[in-house]
Amino acid sequence: MEVKSLIEAGLSKREAEAYINLLRLKEATAAQISKMSGEQRTNTYDTLNSLIKKGMTSTVIKGNKKFFIPADPESLVSFIEQKKKAVEEVLPDLKSIYKPLKSRPKVEVYEGKEGAKNVISMGTRETVKTGKEIIGIGIDQYRTRSLFPEFHKRWYKQMEKLGIKGRYLSMEGAKQIKIKGFNMRFLPKGYKSPVVTVIFGNKVTFWLMFEIITVIVVDSEEVAESYRSYVDILWKIAKPAEA
Repeated sequence: MEVKSLIEAGLSKREAEAYINLLRLKEATAAQISKMSGEQRTNTYDTLNSLIKKGMTSTVIKGNKKFFIPADPESLVSFIEQKKKAVEEVLPDLKSIYKPLKSRPKVEVYEGKEGAKNVISMGTRETVKTGKEIIGIGIDQYRTRSLFPEFHKRWYKQMEKLGIKGRYLSMEGAKQIKIKGFNMRFLPKGYKSPVVTVIFGNKVTFWLMFEIITVIVVDSEEVAESYRSYVDILWKIAKPAEA
């Protein structure tokens, strides 16, 4: 039943089977998924890479081996909004299979624009759940908006509606898009970093803004609080934005 519903939601048969197998295994190598599905390993890699692009799977390296981890089934709703009804019908069955790994810290990697959107949606849920402010370091609002304009605008409106608070540290000279409940300051010219860091609740996300966006998500309250303390120090030396 789950496979049929996921196909109706827009996945291929191989993608649906691979995703469900990942939910059952919690994490797995391509070889393990290939063995369960009876597919050639080359086809399995293609299928898993397709799921990564759709933001439904992430990867982690352990002992020089790449493991694939299923995204929370909630991300399916964000992935195909126009087919939300089909996804919601299968969501309870998928969640009954899915059990998140308990090891901490948990590290996941998302690639591409769809993966980045799912990180933002996941971060919003995490922020609402924990009640903690969103923290950003090295934020370039206009660059992010240029990547997915409509999604970014909707996200800002959603944050205002939910009453989410936050602080952004940007590079000196960066243009500002004002958000109700958010404060922005500017770091000195000498501060440079190729990585954008955003803290959602107990998740720290590192954004590598290259040709293909890569987002590394670290799920750890200890790491998140450490970065929040680091931002408190930077905040004192940063220049306030003009009113």
